[in-house]
Amino acid sequence: MTTKDMAKSFARIYAHILFSRSPVVGLLVVLATMVSPRAFVFGGIAACAANGFALLFDLEKDAVEDGSYGYNALLVGLGIGQSFEATDPAWLITVIAAAACVLFTSALRSLLGGLANLPSLSIPFLLVFYFILNSAGFIGLAPAVHAADAGDSVMAQFARSLGGLFFLPRLDAGLLILLALLIHSRVAALLAVLSFGMVYVLHGAMPWLGGVAMSVLGYNAVLTAMALGGVFFVPSPSSFGLALLGAAVSALVAVGLIAPLARLGVPALILPFNVTLLGFLLAMRRRTHDASPKSVDFLPGTPEQNLAYVRTRLERFDSLHPISFRLPYRGTWVCTQGVDGAFTHKGPWRHAFDFQVVDDEGRFHAGAGTAPEDFHCHRLPVLAVAEGTVVSAESNIVDNGIGEVNLERNWGNHVLVHHGPGLYSLVGHLARGSVKVVVGQWVMRGQVVGLAGNSGRSPEPHLHFQLQAKPELGAPTLPCRFDDVVTVAGDGLRLERTLLPSEGTAARNLEPDEEMPAYLGLSHGACWSFRTRGDVEEVVCDADVYGRLRIQSKDREATLFYGKGADDFFTAFDAVGDAHSVVHLLRAALPRVPLECNASLLWTDRLPAQRWRSLPVRILADFVAPFLRRDGIEMLYRMHREGRDWIIAGESQRRDRHGVPRLRTRVRLARGEGPVAIELTVRGVTRRAERVSPNDACVLSPYEEPLLKKETSS
Repeated sequence: MTTKDMAKSFARIYAHILFSRSPVVGLLVVLATMVSPRAFVFGGIAACAANGFALLFDLEKDAVEDGSYGYNALLVGLGIGQSFEATDPAWLITVIAAAACVLFTSALRSLLGGLANLPSLSIPFLLVFYFILNSAGFIGLAPAVHAADAGDSVMAQFARSLGGLFFLPRLDAGLLILLALLIHSRVAALLAVLSFGMVYVLHGAMPWLGGVAMSVLGYNAVLTAMALGGVFFVPSPSSFGLALLGAAVSALVAVGLIAPLARLGVPALILPFNVTLLGFLLAMRRRTHDASPKSVDFLPGTPEQNLAYVRTRLERFDSLHPISFRLPYRGTWVCTQGVDGAFTHKGPWRHAFDFQVVDDEGRFHAGAGTAPEDFHCHRLPVLAVAEGTVVSAESNIVDNGIGEVNLERNWGNHVLVHHGPGLYSLVGHLARGSVKVVVGQWVMRGQVVGLAGNSGRSPEPHLHFQLQAKPELGAPTLPCRFDDVVTVAGDGLRLERTLLPSEGTAARNLEPDEEMPAYLGLSHGACWSFRTRGDVEEVVCDADVYGRLRIQSKDREATLFYGKGADDFFTAFDAVGDAHSVVHLLRAALPRVPLECNASLLWTDRLPAQRWRSLPVRILADFVAPFLRRDGIEMLYRMHREGRDWIIAGESQRRDRHGVPRLRTRVRLARGEGPVAIELTVRGVTRRAERVSPNDACVLSPYEEPLLKKETSS
């Protein structure tokens, strides 16, 4: 580790106790510990020793850098510094305790993480510090005496509770920690205030809580609420409710632990928080549906980042099912019977669709339409709507004449595919002898499974499609929406993120080509240099250790994560880090790009609103964001050619009083080079970034070089 890395790791150890990884937050906590010089010195020694031992033991470098192996030792150091005099045994015990904390942390990360995917929390601190308290007389530790900190107002008690997290139940320390908490997360600060206020009221209203110090109840409630409300669950009204319930339970646990712990001669400290949080996390694993509140089952960040991560995905990719379904045909077809249709889509089979092909005159057939062959859809390819396994297939039923139906074999020739738990798709009325798959065969999305026909209960050639929850042929239907569908209307083509076809809707799947990927220029190892506001910033296209594709700034701490979905979309997910980095311009200008070069195509997407608000409004919005159903900017995008380049332009649907879009974007894409010029206009102020060098290969790390060689060879 470099000196800079070590300094950041030291600060992050302090921030870790507030569930933060920000060095700035950590430095404020360091300042808070300085109000007690002895605590500051002992805590600093313990933190440095813990990092040293973690590196000596060759533990995960990233966990050492983010403070995961040091914060328990820090708490022990602060506890020794505040509880005992600065004697020679105290210094030695602090170093030994730091090593023990590292070992216990590593062991519990393996045990709890491997068995139940649970965090180790501050259990190592409790194990080590309880041992020190019980053996203090034997190892020569002399108790320290502190003057009580005055102040009985609610604010003073709240500040002392925050300070108590670091063995510093003082007003000055608590206020610095509150400032650090506000910088880290407004959501966490709000949870801290609400949870403390609740236990403060309970403490005054319920006499049996009087046996526990308010500061102890307070910091256990605050930690529990912050963890449940925004760290392990995505901030929302339901997570806030869970957080306040957890805070109340932590107070009850504290009361129950006081007597048995007193017999052992140790205080409660943050044991109630650990017991309560682990209990809640285990209990919530038994839920049948991960929602209300949604757990953080992705790489976590601040509560605001967790909320933004889930919100952008819910608002942008709000599918009914965990699997994305495409239309079951090629080209443009028309929905002739939809949900609750006039003929057969009734009752248990209401969520189904019939599709046919019409010509320019709106006719389903050529000539008189007296034979199946006259119909435009007859014997056209029928596709699998998603990956899955064929569980039923029939191909020998005779096709009907026009106007005839086979009521004995209602679904006719068909293919039934299992896509996931409780998800099956059925295509029916296929042509005799046209089914091209067999039971047990794995099919890919877009693979031809048969040809449209007129078998079963079908008076004229058409394609029947439905989703169902059971493998029985023709089981009751499930609601269904198709994803990334192009609707065809008189005013042009519009790409719909999700579509529930209604009668008369003409739609097709995206038709990707090889041209757009070449214009995006996202080859692994590609470097782009942009000039913006007089500075040159270099970004590189690569993948992180988790395999996530990213565009990372080499000059600023900023990253854009992106994906290439099933060869028909480029999708920018989250841009994190320095707000002045060019990756945020890329996120706005290229949020989601269909890989179909078509100047007639329009599509919409949503940008996170927080990024484009002024700082005061952004801070205020953080406090209310968990209670907002949606918080994004609806954008309309289109593409057109200028010379040999493609231009993608976007504008917000919301406009100012003069009718001007509040946000506009424009990006120029050059073949083989990617984006060469980007413009972003927010409320009349334009920011530009232009490429200043051709597309070059970056110098990759030893980890990334094998990835590039493998990709090049393939």
